[in-house]
Amino acid sequence: MDSLLTRQSLDPAFFASLPSPPWLRLEKDTPSGGKFWSCTIQEHGIDLHWGKRNTQGQRLALAITRCNRGNPIREARSRIFGKLKEGYRLVSSYGPLP
Repeated sequence: MDSLLTRQSLDPAFFASLPSPPWLRLEKDTPSGGKFWSCTIQEHGIDLHWGKRNTQGQRLALAITRCNRGNPIREARSRIFGKLKEGYRLVSSYGPLP
């Protein structure tokens, strides 16, 4: 995640050079069958997707203006660490994420 922040500070347009946006999926076991949470970092903000496993869940597109200091990478990092503290575990990812 820090490598993304560094690259973004050196080249604000670097997202355009990526083959696809960085993303990750976290899951947490619960008595009712478990939950998932995923985050995709976009140039314009972050896309969140969460819910019970094996359901369509809910989606939210968070615009860059609503991100931590106007930075989607910082916003995603904050949310990811919060989910990890809640007991979620990394299931899959693409790109330089923690």
